[in-house]
Amino acid sequence: DIGQLVQPGAPLVTLTAMTPTYIDFMLPAKGLGSVKVGDNIQFTTPSYPNQTWQGKVIALDPQLDATTRSVRFRALVDNSDNKLVPRLYGDVTVIKPQAARLIIPQEAITYNPQGAAVYVLEKKAPVLRQITLGEHVDNDVVIISGLKENEEIITAGMLKLFAGMIVAVNKQIVK
Repeated sequence: DIGQLVQPGAPLVTLTAMTPTYIDFMLPAKGLGSVKVGDNIQFTTPSYPNQTWQGKVIALDPQLDATTRSVRFRALVDNSDNKLVPRLYGDVTVIKPQAARLIIPQEAITYNPQGAAVYVLEKKAPVLRQITLGEHVDNDVVIISGLKENEEIITAGMLKLFAGMIVAVNKQIVK
């Protein structure tokens, strides 16, 4: 107020920079290896439901939060429209480029005491090979290891297979 006395050290105004805009977000410690400086992010907020801001991860805190066991990341976002204000909350999505993935049908997988396996055709004979499974995508499974691109696998009739058997390949889709 006009004429009001101000005590030494009392704040008179708060200055806020709108650009550059930094977004701080936390991820569980297990996500530490999957996000790195330079990764792209998208930020959305309920305040502007039809708008998305793009940015890049520019830093990560070298220490875990002792209470939450989470890592703090900082992203730089273009806020040239000045819509993002301090303490606005929203969702951050880290955009990772999709690497080529090897995907096979779920029904091609058999299970044994050693884990998951598939029958691979080698010289027209079935050979059981152990594989490491990744995520499930609909009725398919991502293969992490144990199988190479363009190898032929058996997707039906696995219970009828035996060692040394010669297999006739039928390329028709079985439904």
